[in-house]
Amino acid sequence: MIAMMIFGQVTNKKGKLIKFFFPLIILYIILLPIYLIVLIVYLFFLVFSDGNNEAVSYLKLFLNLPSIFHSMRDLEILVKNKEQNIKLIVK
Repeated sequence: MIAMMIFGQVTNKKGKLIKFFFPLIILYIILLPIYLIVLIVYLFFLVFSDGNNEAVSYLKLFLNLPSIFHSMRDLEILVKNKEQNIKLIVK
């Protein structure tokens, strides 16, 4: 299962807490057309190019993007400094 939501909270020096969330489905929908174009270009390079093309390596990296989203599941990021504390949780 891929990550679907980012929850976060920011606390400043005065103790004010700001909570937010971001549904990652919006990001996935935005990336889908780009992903399809990259897939078509990747297949084109595989058929009509020799195996030493650098562009194929970059396209293959982009095509591995779903595995990156899958590994983000249950990620927790804590940032603490003098002015504010930031906590992000990906679920």
